[in-house]
Amino acid sequence: MEFEEYTEEEPEEDYVDIYSKRAIIGFSVFFNVLFGAAFLVINMYNAGYRKEISRVVSFAFFYYFLSMYLIAISGIRIDPKVLDMVAKAKQVSNAEAMQILLVFAITLSINFLGGLILTRYFYKKYF
Repeated sequence: MEFEEYTEEEPEEDYVDIYSKRAIIGFSVFFNVLFGAAFLVINMYNAGYRKEISRVVSFAFFYYFLSMYLIAISGIRIDPKVLDMVAKAKQVSNAEAMQILLVFAITLSINFLGGLILTRYFYKKYF
């Protein structure tokens, strides 16, 4: 009985390791769109789309400032004392908790929309 020696083949140089759509959306949602855009920029740089990187960066900053503006004009104000109480795990009223949850939900939905734009438009356009 003879065994053949296993040899690992050299990978071809035509492919590039890139971050997935899930990673881009995940970082966009749970941090903000700038982090998702950073992953997409790394993908584009590795794939050779260096001239188009400025479009993604411009979109990310525009979208970030637009989302901060929308949250600011939404009229929802959270008292810093309430945030301090939440940080110290003290009990807050239902109305105060609803304000915090509303801002959290708005932020997550805006970030999710930005992540979708990054993956559905830019990622699809270049990859």
